Formats: sequence, structure tokens, C-alpha cells
Amino acid sequence: MNNTVTSFTKKYLKSPFVWIGLLYLLTVKGHIEVIDTAYSIRTAEALIESGSMRIHPVDKEFTKFSVIPTEDGMIYSQFGLGLPVLFIPFITFGKLVAMILDQPQEILVAFVLSFYNVPFALLGLWFFKGILLKLGRREKQANATLTLVAIGTAYWPYTVTDFSEITQVAFLLGSLHSVLLNDQRKWCYFSLWFALLTLVKLAFLILLPLFLAYALHENRKCFIGQIKSMLHSGIFLFPMGIALAYANYARFGNILESGYGANPGFGFGINYFLKTALPSIISLDYGIILFNPILLTFPLWRKTFQANKQFA
Repeated sequence: MNNTVTSFTKKYLKSPFVWIGLLYLLTVKGHIEVIDTAYSIRTAEALIESGSMRIHPVDKEFTKFSVIPTEDGMIYSQFGLGLPVLFIPFITFGKLVAMILDQPQEILVAFVLSFYNVPFALLGLWFFKGILLKLGRREKQANATLTLVAIGTAYWPYTVTDFSEITQVAFLLGSLHSVLLNDQRKWCYFSLWFALLTLVKLAFLILLPLFLAYALHENRKCFIGQIKSMLHSGIFLFPMGIALAYANYARFGNILESGYGANPGFGFGINYFLKTALPSIISLDYGIILFNPILLTFPLWRKTFQANKQFA
């Protein structure tokens, strides 16, 4: 028995996830950094305390652009439903700790929420390692690569703050990992992770046709297989779509309204994209080409992509 425990402990301590997780836990900010997060926190707290999603805006100027505010200035957050749902257990725990320690609830909740990305970061890295192994890398190579990604890229600073990007990446990597599985239910797994992804940010629906096209291509010689993959892809996505449509109708009276309204609306998104797209690629401060070791070493990955040409 002792030998089994000792063997398990040694194996566990050799895992890069343990040390990466410890590094993340020691370097989280300990407070909320983004004003957008405050809207999701208030929505989650409203759900916990009253079962409503009406909140007081963090910035009172926002009431000028919000959809159907009440006379007392209460609004619905425009930042989606995914984060408030994910925040509920963290906020509940923060409130409980604040009550036990008799400390200010706001400070304790913010402190606990600053850790929320860590489990999603580790989940994303687990998916990332799985993808590498499926593409032909050996265990040591996969561990080395995920370690470099974890501590040598923007993955680290995004993990230890309250930005939602790491959570989005985890669910996206989960979707990618699912379609590489040698399992008849893999498109069901894809549906789960992609449904969670769209719950956090609806804009990712733009990627759905790419996944579905791959599903059709993968089963191009079997029409029944194509039908099954389409049905499996919708097993979680379809109910999630209905739930989001209902939530939009219940809040705004329109299934296509997500809270942004006409102002700033679609034009804001396009203008912001045009302003930031090019610098995000080539900027000397944060450009993805200069700060992404995976892209920089892409020529060395040729053999890896040959392991699964269709997926590549």
C-alpha cells in the first residue's frame, strides 16, 4: 500500500501541471482588474440573491446605451450569460469565507474570483497536450511544449487575471481535442465544449461552419456517418441556442438582441476590429507573430501535421 502511494506521489509530482498550477496560484493578482468583469459579478450576485439578472451599472453613463433600462437605472448586462454562471460557485464560496472570517464581502469575492481562470488554464493545457499527442508528439515533447506555452507566452498573464480569454481558450481547445478523438461520440464531446464556448462568447459561432465542414469531410464516404456527426454536433449546441434565445427574449423582448442594442452596436465592433487587428498581428509590444513561439517554430512542426493531414 505504501509503495503504491509513494509511486503515485512521485508520478504526480513529476507532472508539469502540478508545478504550473502552483506557479499560477502564487502569481494571481488577488483583485479584479477589468471593469467588464464587474458586470458579470453583479449579474451572478443578482442571480444568487434574487434570481434576477437586473443590476445597477458599474458606469452610470452606460445607461445611455443599454437596452430597456428601468426607471431606477437597473439594466441587464451586455456581457453575456456564460461568465455569471461560471462565477456563481466562486462568488458563493467568497461570500461564505467573508461571513466566516467577518471580512468585507466585496474584497473576499474579488480575491476568490481572481483565481477563477487557473482551473480553466490547466484544463486548456490538458487539452493542448492531448492534441499534441494525437498529432504524433511523444510524452516528453508534449510536456516541454505545454510548459513553454504556459510560462513563456501571454497564456500566463491572462491566466492570473480576471480576463475571460483563458476560459474561452480552454473550451476552444476542448472542441479541437474532441474532433481528434477516435471515438464514435467525439462530436457529442465537441458539442459540449463548443456550447460552453458560445455561452461565454457568442461570437465564436463564426467558427462553427469550419468544424461542421470538417465533420462532413471526415465522413465524406459515408452519408449516414455525416448525418450522425451533424446530429451529435447539435446535442448540446441546439439546447444551448434555445436557452440563449429564450434568455434574450425574456430580457430584451427579442431573441436576436444580446444587450448591445443599436449604440454602440455592430459598428462599434467593426471599428474596434479595424483599429486593433493589424497591431495584434505585428505589434512589437503584443503582436501574435512576435510573441507566439508556436508560430515562430511552425517550420519545425511539419512531421507533426503529417500525423493527421485531414485535421491539419
